[in-house]
Amino acid sequence: RRTPGAPLSPPCPPQTGELVALKKVPLRRPEDGLPPQTLREIKALREIEAHPHVIRLRAAFAQGPAVVLALELLVGDLGGLLRAAPAPLPPARVRALLAMTLRGLGHVHQHR
Repeated sequence: RRTPGAPLSPPCPPQTGELVALKKVPLRRPEDGLPPQTLREIKALREIEAHPHVIRLRAAFAQGPAVVLALELLVGDLGGLLRAAPAPLPPARVRALLAMTLRGLGHVHQHR
């Protein structure tokens, strides 16, 4: 059982100058340790090999009553891309977006 506040990996992302996205996961009951869902997410992200359509975990660490995941920084998201696109999306664009999503999902399932 992990002690609340104990680091899960290096205390911060490596000092590479790389910008990262931080996902803060509050712990409802820090004395109970990490929620199983958070542990599964960290384990899965660590085990999955690099793929252009799967976000990469750079580090995970405790910060007060929360766990922080340092993730590869991507500009924008699929929702923003879809909102900014002309409606309706051209079928070729829909196929391309769906293909990228399914390639990433297939990679995750293949390496789990």
